[in-house]
Amino acid sequence: MYNPGSKQHKKWLASSGKFRLFSTEEMQRREAGRREERIKASDRARRHPLLSLEGLPAGNLEHTNGLFVLQPNLSKGRRPVYKHQHQDMYLFFAASMSKWYIGKETSMRAGKASGWLMVNSQAMTADQIQAQWKVYDPALSKSWTSSPAVQISDVKWSLPRLPRFFFAPNIAEIDVHETLVSHVRDFYEAHVLPAIHDESTEIKSKSTQAGEIPLSFYRQFAGGKFRSDIKWVFPADYFAYTSLVSFLGEMNTTKFLREFVDLDPDQGELQVYIPSFVVRVQVNKRYYHMDWPKEGGSNGLTLMLPLYDMEDQENGCHLLYKDLEGNERVYKYQLGKAVIFGGGLIHSSQPCEARSIAEHNRPWAFLCYNFGTNKMKHWKTIGPQMECSGKFVVLPNGTVQNTSSCSNAHKELEKG
Repeated sequence: MYNPGSKQHKKWLASSGKFRLFSTEEMQRREAGRREERIKASDRARRHPLLSLEGLPAGNLEHTNGLFVLQPNLSKGRRPVYKHQHQDMYLFFAASMSKWYIGKETSMRAGKASGWLMVNSQAMTADQIQAQWKVYDPALSKSWTSSPAVQISDVKWSLPRLPRFFFAPNIAEIDVHETLVSHVRDFYEAHVLPAIHDESTEIKSKSTQAGEIPLSFYRQFAGGKFRSDIKWVFPADYFAYTSLVSFLGEMNTTKFLREFVDLDPDQGELQVYIPSFVVRVQVNKRYYHMDWPKEGGSNGLTLMLPLYDMEDQENGCHLLYKDLEGNERVYKYQLGKAVIFGGGLIHSSQPCEARSIAEHNRPWAFLCYNFGTNKMKHWKTIGPQMECSGKFVVLPNGTVQNTSSCSNAHKELEKG
């Protein structure tokens, strides 16, 4: 008979106590491991927020093909959730079955193993899924059917969606050293500012030092369409172009953007399609637009660097943009900071009253770059945005394309 007071019982109590202590430590280690997994998955998902699903044939489920966008505030089974860009459907992990599903919002919210696409994978993010997808289409079969053609892949060319920007698509900020900002400002004030208010579209700078080559610029007015007195000052010759491009090289943007832009490793560098100075005094109304189509992701980018301190512009003249939910947000320009944005970012200049030129002796000015991939295969998507910028643009492969035939389009921009 078992004796509770025996040595055997005492030995069992001692061993069970040790076992309970070991269990607690193990549980703590496992919880720490799960927490680390969640952090790594969340970080990876933010860096790869756009996924492409392909391979479903024409039929009832064809509409599932397309882009799935990370939902920053949602997770299921310690894994991120993605939503179709145009349809009310979600890509999520159902922990009860250890599988990923594409299904309705109600199933996603409940973490229910339900949908019409399913894959047996415990990948921490959907871009890491390697297993074969299965499809449930009642019109064709009453059971799950393997579909080797279905693939989900990371759309590499997309900037991380950051809390700082309320998870808006393709927008980021970089630091620019004050010395470089000063050099750009000196260049602008020497070559562009003296003639900025002339009526002519042509600006011929005066050489400032002995032996220095005068530079040519083309001033494009776009106030009508953009509801402001905005002027774009583009380089009109090779020397002006290379002078402006050299400033971008000093910002070391390639190091920051390399993993988010589709670059040819043999070329290695980002291609500047056209640099410019953006100059304005006032903005009358909002004009929401996209510089680049959303399909281009971050292969086409715009960089804006203010040349003057805008601290006194508390309520105007900054950058408006739409966040993940379509709400209006304000990005305030700061000296020493450049904002970069790409495909799909809906934005506008913030309305502001006319600046007192007499008081400040100058309009607001920004160094601007339209730049991105060095692969020609993307030009069909992003190129139309550049076709009528200035006198010429430089293509991703480095060749120059004349845009002088766009004079009528330039006049339409001015009229609005």
